[in-house]
Amino acid sequence: EDTLTSKTDILAIASLDDTETKFPDYVPKYYKRRKAAGILIKAIFPDSKIARKRQKEDHAELRESRLLPRDVIDFHIELNIYEDKVAIISLNPEENIGVVIESAVYAETSRTIFNLSWLGATSFIAR
Repeated sequence: EDTLTSKTDILAIASLDDTETKFPDYVPKYYKRRKAAGILIKAIFPDSKIARKRQKEDHAELRESRLLPRDVIDFHIELNIYEDKVAIISLNPEENIGVVIESAVYAETSRTIFNLSWLGATSFIAR
């Protein structure tokens, strides 16, 4: 919910399969609310049927996304970087853990790591 107050774009690394399975009623409403707030999200997802379907909606849902093969990236988290915050949510069914770290240094470092990952993802797009 805190991401919906962001004054900056959101950078995300997330497992859509896990997110949409764990929060099936919440996620579609969240996408609409984020778009209504005018908050762009750039996201990296493990490739899957759900991720490909969602990527087709990038423009309509105010998102840019890149998919990476599961042999390159396979995880069960959601990581959101926005403003001076980093939100980390475990999507493991046995865990209910989420934390928001508010730190300019931590957010900037996470943003740099995301941007390197975003650039690196281009080498897998043609696969």
